[in-house]
Amino acid sequence: MAIVNLKIADYSYKISCADGQEGHIMALADAMNQKATKLIQALGYIPEGQLLAMICILTAQEGYQAKTTQATSEELNATAQQIDQLSERIEQMTAGLKE
Repeated sequence: MAIVNLKIADYSYKISCADGQEGHIMALADAMNQKATKLIQALGYIPEGQLLAMICILTAQEGYQAKTTQATSEELNATAQQIDQLSERIEQMTAGLKE
């Protein structure tokens, strides 16, 4: 088990992770640090617990939006398939009328 030292908004954290995952964990922490930096720039000083809660909420919102976008995309694909099927039926019907 590896231990990674992370820094988010001038706060240090030691996190355990599986061997070989250190780089991935550090990249995730860097993304959280970027969110923290933006929040602090926008709002000024934020206590550590509140800052971490706000980062969690922002990250959860991003996940929610990604799921919603994926669902919408799937719905649009299903609708497009239905339109294609209807278009084919209309073509077959109009071909039958021409004969």
